[in-house]
Amino acid sequence: MTNVFSYFGIQDLHDLANRVLSGDPNDLYNRAKLCGKAQQQTESTGRELSQLAADLGQSWQGAAADRGQAELKAAADKRFKQADQFEQSARSFQIVGDALRDVQQTAHHLVGLVDGLNRALDEALRLAGDAIDALSPAVGLLDWGIKKLTGVDLQKKAEDIVLKFTEPIRDQALGLDSQMESAIRSYEAVLREQGTVLRSMPGIVRT
Repeated sequence: MTNVFSYFGIQDLHDLANRVLSGDPNDLYNRAKLCGKAQQQTESTGRELSQLAADLGQSWQGAAADRGQAELKAAADKRFKQADQFEQSARSFQIVGDALRDVQQTAHHLVGLVDGLNRALDEALRLAGDAIDALSPAVGLLDWGIKKLTGVDLQKKAEDIVLKFTEPIRDQALGLDSQMESAIRSYEAVLREQGTVLRSMPGIVRT
């Protein structure tokens, strides 16, 4: 079976699709789950520290109590801020996972159309060959002889016939490439945006 992309010398859809098919959305979903669990645990720690600060304020008075209460509240605030970051990270991993899943679905769909185009190209080339054979007035005549006797430039006519039969298929192949490239650009835009979100969160609690 003729490869439609090789025949026309254009970007092979399979190469484009492979840019996104090697990844696994589940890896990103698992990271989102881990961040979600970390968010819950960190937020729970923050609430416990806040409660300790409140209890300390009721049972202990004086400058030392005030300092202790302030330190507990500061530690709680850090946990709450980190919990927010874990929540944002989970959301970002989920968004990228969804985008990767969507672009892979598009890739599988478009790759599935390629075999049909390859068969269509083979059929078009067969029909073009039949038309060229019917055009020749006698087997064995050279192209220049045919042109001299009939005024028909067989080589030019053959090229025109092949082009007529195959040009619509070339346009379809280019259309598949265009759809794949568009889907990849959309995915990469999401990846860049969420990557910026993740890089902007260095972490609040480091101990």
